[in-house]
Amino acid sequence: MNANTDVNDYWTQQCSDPETPSEPFLSFKTIEGVEPLDAQFGVASPKTVPDVLYDLLFGQPKQTESELEPVRGNATKASPLYTHAILDATKVSNLPELLAASGLEHRCLFKGEAYEDMKDVAPWIVRLEDGHGFTCSLFTCSDAPWHLWNSAPGIYFRSSGKLDELWGHFRKFTKVQDDDGKWFYFRFWEPSMFFGLVENATAIATQICAPLHSVVAPMDAHTVGHVLNPEPSFERPERPVLSTQTKIVLSKVRRHKMLIDIAEDIYLSETAAKSTIDWPSQRDQTVRRGTHALQTYGLRMRKSLHSYLMIRNAMPEVFDDNALQINEILMTSDSESTKLDRLISYLRTV
Repeated sequence: MNANTDVNDYWTQQCSDPETPSEPFLSFKTIEGVEPLDAQFGVASPKTVPDVLYDLLFGQPKQTESELEPVRGNATKASPLYTHAILDATKVSNLPELLAASGLEHRCLFKGEAYEDMKDVAPWIVRLEDGHGFTCSLFTCSDAPWHLWNSAPGIYFRSSGKLDELWGHFRKFTKVQDDDGKWFYFRFWEPSMFFGLVENATAIATQICAPLHSVVAPMDAHTVGHVLNPEPSFERPERPVLSTQTKIVLSKVRRHKMLIDIAEDIYLSETAAKSTIDWPSQRDQTVRRGTHALQTYGLRMRKSLHSYLMIRNAMPEVFDDNALQINEILMTSDSESTKLDRLISYLRTV
């Protein structure tokens, strides 16, 4: 496991220059080598979250001066940090029912007609408790459908605010307008989108994180991102605007996420030879190769990129030795499927 603050390497060739940072800035690091919990059958004292994440999610760190509140005349006693999550019901089957059965405090970020029509695919905020079975299920990976680590259902955050306060804050971001006044549903709770905003759209990320002490979320199957906000505040943020630059950022983030998913399918599936895998380097190499194929060869469909990367990663020396001929095949104006058919036919001859 290691924490990496050079995130430009992780977001390989992903985004345009970041927006000018606003103050206070957000600190972002990645934590590699995170192993989710297993089913913990027969364990007398099962863990709630992986050890490496426990302090980030349930510890009580030393707080800043702005977080210290007078309590019964004691100005040095800090308000405790609570742990909440925003979870996506599109990624967790029967999420409203699971939350209701859990007994945990929770609330849908949609209300009124939107709630009635979309509650089964909506974002939900829930206060998580250490030692609770539902919390444990979010950080557990197994074949059981109620173990949700691989679903990456949302983001986890610490704040001194209560659930209703945070609900009111996040409600401002579920729909945003662009520069032309057009409204968009804004899925900021998706981990890949959230971290893309933190890295490349600082202004809107700072607004989202205003009342939060920190945010934790999975970036891939074995990597977690951690964002620290040095000066949490419950001051009402300006209404966010989805700028053209931010739209470009989010488009590139979606492509990056697609390449990460392909890398996981190639290297971390049940059929992969896990003993030979160096996941961080294999992931980053796949992202670089996929970005090159997308930009240079015009391979944009997931199916095409998956096929190309399966072949490319399996035959690195053949590609290096025959780069000129392969480029001639893939840089034609043929359809993506035709390019790949021609590539496969050529590789059978070398």
